[in-house]
Amino acid sequence: MSSSTKETNKIEPTKTNKEEKTNCTNETNINAVEKKKEKKSKTNEEKEKKKEKEKEKEKEKENEKQNKQFIQEGLAIISNPKDQSVFYNPVQIINRDMSTLVIQTYAQLLTQELIENGKKKNNEIASIQYRKEIDPISFQIGEEKIKRLRKRSFEAFKGLKILEALSASGLRSIRYFKEIDGISSILANDLSETAYESIQKNVKLNKINPESEVIPTHSDAIDLMMSHRTKELQFDVIDLDPYGSPSIFLEPTMQSIKNGGLLCVTCTDMTVLCGNNPTTVHNKYGALPIKRHYCHEFAIRLVLGTLEKAANKYKRYIAPVLSLSMDFYIRMFVRVFDGAGEARFCASKLAHLFQSTTTDQFLFMPLVSTYSSDRKKDNPNLHRPNVLPIKELFDPDFPQNWVLAGPIWNQPIHDQSFVAKSIEFLIKNEGVHSFSTHKRMLGILKMIRSELQDSPLYYSLKNLNATFKCSSLRLKLLKSALLNAGYLQSSTHCLQNAIKTNAPIDFIYRIYYAWIKQKGETEKVLKKLKSNNALLFKVFTQFSKLEHESESEFDQIKIDFTPSEQLKDESEFKAFFPNPEKHWGPKKSVKSNSTKKEEKKNLMNKDKK
Repeated sequence: MSSSTKETNKIEPTKTNKEEKTNCTNETNINAVEKKKEKKSKTNEEKEKKKEKEKEKEKEKENEKQNKQFIQEGLAIISNPKDQSVFYNPVQIINRDMSTLVIQTYAQLLTQELIENGKKKNNEIASIQYRKEIDPISFQIGEEKIKRLRKRSFEAFKGLKILEALSASGLRSIRYFKEIDGISSILANDLSETAYESIQKNVKLNKINPESEVIPTHSDAIDLMMSHRTKELQFDVIDLDPYGSPSIFLEPTMQSIKNGGLLCVTCTDMTVLCGNNPTTVHNKYGALPIKRHYCHEFAIRLVLGTLEKAANKYKRYIAPVLSLSMDFYIRMFVRVFDGAGEARFCASKLAHLFQSTTTDQFLFMPLVSTYSSDRKKDNPNLHRPNVLPIKELFDPDFPQNWVLAGPIWNQPIHDQSFVAKSIEFLIKNEGVHSFSTHKRMLGILKMIRSELQDSPLYYSLKNLNATFKCSSLRLKLLKSALLNAGYLQSSTHCLQNAIKTNAPIDFIYRIYYAWIKQKGETEKVLKKLKSNNALLFKVFTQFSKLEHESESEFDQIKIDFTPSEQLKDESEFKAFFPNPEKHWGPKKSVKSNSTKKEEKKNLMNKDKK
């Protein structure tokens, strides 16, 4: 053999080794890709299996609920409406728990007021007979509270007379009677025949006398209230919990409730009240809503303003006891008093809101201002139209547009002494009243107890951070900066990560300016503001000048982010809890018998054709 053939024979095997190596690497890559695909498919299969299992578990839970013959809530037991012919919503358990607590506290307050009032007239009032395990609370009854009940005939008082105007299954009325001490009778009313039948069944099921204790009635709620307008037939407590708006029931309610009575109102039409349809709100409540981050408290104040105007028509006025925003609804507890003189001051209790479209600033303008006819005495008894704050609203250096909303209730929405006594009763009788929502109730009431009364509405931390698009400022740091500067602040039960304060919006922006400066993001934020918000850009550029040039005390206040000791007490206020189940929200309304009959007729006509 020649040398050339030998060389070729030597070279050939080296080529095949390289090819084999490349083939091996390709095969390994292919195998790796296939393995990844297999893993992905396995993970997808596992995820699908998990989803199927979760769906099966949810179906099992729903089947268990539907197969249950009875539903127990508190001390009441009702038959389970499997066909949903009677409206029952488990989401509103906290509504019923809180209502039970408030009415119990009110029963103790009213009897103590009547006893003190009776002492002056040498009349005796029978006090509430409590159960042995109940630890009652005592109120400090001042002369002002006694004066409010002067016109009330209290000699025949034997306990609370309650009306639940829209009772559905009767669960709420049964719970009230079995859990609240000091009730004489309850009318559980509903217009639906099926609801009326279920009330009768549930009252018998709980072994309650349907003739004298919880009395089922089948009539229109408005007609029923209008037939109880005389003082002898009026109610101590009226509970309105409709599906949607209670606006059509408000005026009959104001005529059929006793002097000093308690009105409990629920509104579930929050999508409308929060500004989605202003004309609907104006037609129902006589005010204009606004779609902002503080819409839940605004909705409470809007409805309270409507209640005040409805009461004033009959020479009456309201005194809010507790106002709540929970889940998808608002719930208000309001006392109604007789008094033509106090009713005259309605306009001074209502205010329009002006909201800036370019900043977070909002201003209130009461409908009228009050003044005294006698300069020597500080007793306002006259009214005059209020003056629009033009200097604040229309600054020529900073032109901006304003949105008008309201009028709304501009006074406190809670009675803090009543809230404190409710907390006291709840803690004292924790073992007796086994509320399933005890922790959440206590957290909400404690947070309400700490809320600022003279600072309506609030600021959302999420919105403030989004305005400047900077590193997010934590709520504790913002609160600490306000407290260290001498301002007041509090959280709100209406919205998580929100703040109430008496500080002006200028100072809040100064806090953000100091925070942005501390983070080294000044240039970055100024560029964004220059292109997005010219007004805030001017404000921020002025802050740097005011630090050095201005001699005013306001501009010289230093921003200090060191944690304040006053915030230690707020750690116990846990008012926001995750939903216990999926799709935790409102249910569809129950169709009335008339609509069902019409549907059956239509089906019969179709079959004939």
